[in-house]
Amino acid sequence: MRKIYTMAAAMLMAASAAPAVAQTNDSETILDARLGEFIYHHDFYKDGKTDCYQLLVTDCEQGFNEDNSSIEGEGAMLSLFLCGPASQDELAPVLPAGEYSYSNSSDSFTFSGANCFILQAVDNNGAIERVKMPVTAGTVSITEETGLYTVSATLTVTAKDATSGEDVAREYKVTYYGPLLVPSLMPVTPGTVYELDIPSLEIVYDPAIEFFLLSFYGYTKDDVMIYSEGDVAMLQIPYTGNDLIADLPGTYTHVPNDQKDKWVKGTFVDGFFYDLGMGYVIPMPSFVARYTEAMETMYCNLIRGGEMTITSIGDPAEGEMKIDLNFIGGNGARLVGSWQGNPKECLLTAGVDNAVVDGEVRGLQGRIEAPEGATVYTISGVRTGTENLAPGIYIVSFNGKTSKVAVR
Repeated sequence: MRKIYTMAAAMLMAASAAPAVAQTNDSETILDARLGEFIYHHDFYKDGKTDCYQLLVTDCEQGFNEDNSSIEGEGAMLSLFLCGPASQDELAPVLPAGEYSYSNSSDSFTFSGANCFILQAVDNNGAIERVKMPVTAGTVSITEETGLYTVSATLTVTAKDATSGEDVAREYKVTYYGPLLVPSLMPVTPGTVYELDIPSLEIVYDPAIEFFLLSFYGYTKDDVMIYSEGDVAMLQIPYTGNDLIADLPGTYTHVPNDQKDKWVKGTFVDGFFYDLGMGYVIPMPSFVARYTEAMETMYCNLIRGGEMTITSIGDPAEGEMKIDLNFIGGNGARLVGSWQGNPKECLLTAGVDNAVVDGEVRGLQGRIEAPEGATVYTISGVRTGTENLAPGIYIVSFNGKTSKVAVR
């Protein structure tokens, strides 16, 4: 299976605060960026060893335009064309961390060219005026930890002097902290609405781990795995009751994944990235994604807000329910959808509690015990090992059969 991680790990987070304003004094301008993304160019110089990454950060509240050449409103944007080592997976690129310097060469950890500039956009009586200032020198430091990037740049740009009209050198200091979106892998831009097509539901529950997984799929399969093209939405919902289906109706709001004291009835755990090591970072536990028939990830967006409402339809004894999703994604997009049916028919518990798949398969503390030759996947479809696992539901495949087991 394809690695999902950078389809998600480069998510940019929505910011609800007012936009930052670049601060200027006589010697330098400070740009404190709030949104970031990068555009990947595989083997740009056809040398087989260098990939290029156009890094974009901005303090503009409305974000980047559709072709990523500008910003949608007032603010400043930095664009840098970075040369780096070849990505280990061109379908799942990661911006290389390190120290970059300005150079006309195409060596790794350098930057230069026409795509290196600062764009200043000013609202002049309702009309946005944009001034592009090319970068002519400087250094950039990029670090990354669990999908969050820190970018610090000191750059020299060429700008027109307001009085003389002549080109003068000016220094910009740029800072950014947060995830980096890969824009070609996102279905929607911040602030827009994406409607999920999710006709199938699966509920996976193990009372021993005091939560259940609610999984919606844009395709129908007898055994729901990631085999077909379509949308997927997954939520982790705390639960300690005795009758899961009867207790389902209600409104659910998100709680931070690291605040377990708030994991109570009527909540779901918001999304985050879990580092599996060896370059694998996966979305957990609440996220929305779309897959191709080739099992490639078209996009993946963490669920970081919003709510889910479950309502009984007609006679409660019949068990018919409607589930309405109204989420806020990790990049500020609105993710909406609905499902209707009998959730009792979608409940899977056999196969979670120490199921047998042509041999013993057990979910234990931080690991899975399985026969030799079995393959293990996260619930989101990423192949993993049997050791050093995060708590959650995993899929074990062996001799053409599959089972879901819980790891504590």
